[in-house]
Amino acid sequence: MIFKDPIITIYFLTISISCLLSICFVFYKNKPNYINYFFFYPTLTLLFFLNKYFAFFCDNYRLVMPIDTTQIIYNLSFILHYLILGYFIKINFSDDKQNNIFSIIFWCFLIIITTLILSHDLRQKNGFAYGITNTCLILLCIIYYQQLFKSPPTIILVHSPAFWIINGIFFGMATTIPLNFSGNFFFANNNENIAIIKKLGSLSYIIMHLFFIKAYLCIIRPNKVL
Repeated sequence: MIFKDPIITIYFLTISISCLLSICFVFYKNKPNYINYFFFYPTLTLLFFLNKYFAFFCDNYRLVMPIDTTQIIYNLSFILHYLILGYFIKINFSDDKQNNIFSIIFWCFLIIITTLILSHDLRQKNGFAYGITNTCLILLCIIYYQQLFKSPPTIILVHSPAFWIINGIFFGMATTIPLNFSGNFFFANNNENIAIIKKLGSLSYIIMHLFFIKAYLCIIRPNKVL
């Protein structure tokens, strides 16, 4: 069960808090415009987590949502994963001269990711596609950071929700890429390591969502640094 594993429990609690905050801030007046749609990511993350959890641990739920269907949904979720996070980075790229180039890169990555996922058997894990998806997000983050170094920001970065969210994306993707690319090998060759791989992935996403929570706190207290 979920509450027998402390890491999975913390992951569930973290994404739940992240989801609740993201929904609450949709109705918060003094917020940046980019927060209006970002709530989709924590909300979908929570829904996908619950779907996968019930599919594996609840027999009655599997009658409605078989394991194969759950895996198909999980694979397709990586397209949304890239689309939401990548678009968030894109709208915070403020260099007008290079914005068109950034847009081309963004859409090219989306085509590559969609092709890799849809060309594979959706009922099977696709660690290579997961790894490529997260690599593309890291590259977008690097372009964003490069822009920051080239053009000094007009705001204090530690007070910027976008800065914390993109830092969270960078950390989460960078730490899960090795797990993505090696996951298929461990799942196929050493079942004892499956739980370890999942826990490491959960830890990475816990920290990523903590960055997101910090971003929401910046909206409430923009001049405070935790």
